[in-house]
Amino acid sequence: WFDGTLAADGQSIGGKWTLGAMSFPVTFHRLERPHAIKRPQEPTAPLPYDVRQVRFTGPPGVTFAGELSTPRDATGPVPAVFLVSGSGPSDRDEYTAGHKPFLIIADYLTRRGIAVLRCDDRGVGESTGDRSTATSSDYADDALFAVRFLQTQPEVDPKRVGLIGHSEGGLIAPLAATRSADVAFVIMLAGPATTGERVLLSQRKLFLESIGAPPEVAAAMMRLSARMIELGKSALPVEEARRAAADAVDAELAALPEDYRKELSGLSAAMQSQVQTLSKPWMRFFLTYDPAATLSQVKCPVLALVAEKDMHVPADENAPIIEAAFGQSGNARARVVRLPGLNHLFQECQTGDSDEFARIEQTMSESALKAMAQWIESLYR
Repeated sequence: WFDGTLAADGQSIGGKWTLGAMSFPVTFHRLERPHAIKRPQEPTAPLPYDVRQVRFTGPPGVTFAGELSTPRDATGPVPAVFLVSGSGPSDRDEYTAGHKPFLIIADYLTRRGIAVLRCDDRGVGESTGDRSTATSSDYADDALFAVRFLQTQPEVDPKRVGLIGHSEGGLIAPLAATRSADVAFVIMLAGPATTGERVLLSQRKLFLESIGAPPEVAAAMMRLSARMIELGKSALPVEEARRAAADAVDAELAALPEDYRKELSGLSAAMQSQVQTLSKPWMRFFLTYDPAATLSQVKCPVLALVAEKDMHVPADENAPIIEAAFGQSGNARARVVRLPGLNHLFQECQTGDSDEFARIEQTMSESALKAMAQWIESLYR
C-alpha cells in the first residue's frame, strides 16, 4: 500500500510504498499529459489474417469468451493453439505491465499459419464463472474445454491442437496433456518445475538480494516466509493462523537491532495478510503440487522455453529439473531451450527484475516467438 501527502503546490505526492514487509520512499509527480507508451509489436489494421469473437461452454457455470485468429490463405485445416495464462485473473491478452503478450503471440503465430485461441479467464472480462475456489487443476480442465472447442472449428486440424502456457500456464498445460490425448503438443513459457512453496521462497530470496536487504533482515524474512507457508498449508482456522503469524513476527523482530525494527513496522500486518492469502484453495494447491512429477508423465511433444534472466522462475533452478523429468518420461520429443538475456515475460532486459517490465518497449523477444513457431512447424513437416 501507499501512504503519502499532497505537496502544498499540488504538483506531487510524496510518501512511503509498502510491499510486503519492505518500505520504499516514492514520489508521484503531476504531468500535463500521460507519457506515450510505445508498444511497437502490437498489430495494427489491416491484418493479413482473420479474427473473430467466440464463445463456448466450459465446466458447469462457466462460459468462455475470446478471440480466434486464423490464417486467411490456408489451403486446408491448420495447427492451432490455446494460450493458457499465468497466475491471477488474466484477460485474453494476458495484460501485464502495459503489455499484451498473448496478443503478440497470436499475431506472430497466425502470420506463420497457426490458428490461435485466446480467452478471458473464467470470471474475468466477458467470461463467466466463479474462480474463488478454483485451483490450477480446475484451470487444466478449462484448457481442455478450449482444446475441444478448437477441434470443432472448420479451419483447424483437430489432430494438431496444442497448448502454450506462460508461468502458471506452463504448469497447467502439461497437467492438461496428461488428462487427454486431444492435446497434441505443449509449449511451456517460464513454467515452474518445483512446488509452489519452493517457487515462492526462491522469489523472496531473489527479491531480498535485488534490494540489498541487510543479511540479518534477509535471514529473518526467509525464516518468516517459510513459516507463513507452513501456516498456509496447515488446517488451522484463518484467525488462529493469523495469530501464529503475528507471534512469529514478534519473535523475529525482537532479535533484530532497533533501527531495523522501525523499518519493519508494517511487517506483522503484512504477514498476517499473507498467511490468509496462503490459506486459499488456489494457493494451497500451488504450494504442494509437484510439476516435475507431471512432466515425467507427458507423452506428447513438449518444448520448454526457459528465460535466463527470469527472477520469478529462475532458469538455473528449474531447467535441470525439467530436463530430468523429461529424461524420466522417456519422451524423445521433449526438449528444453534456454534463451539468454530474457526476463519472465521473455523481454530482452538488463536485470530481469519486474520493475523493468513496463519500461521496456518490447513485449516479447523475436527469439522466443521464432522458437515457438519453428518448433510447431517442425512437428508437422
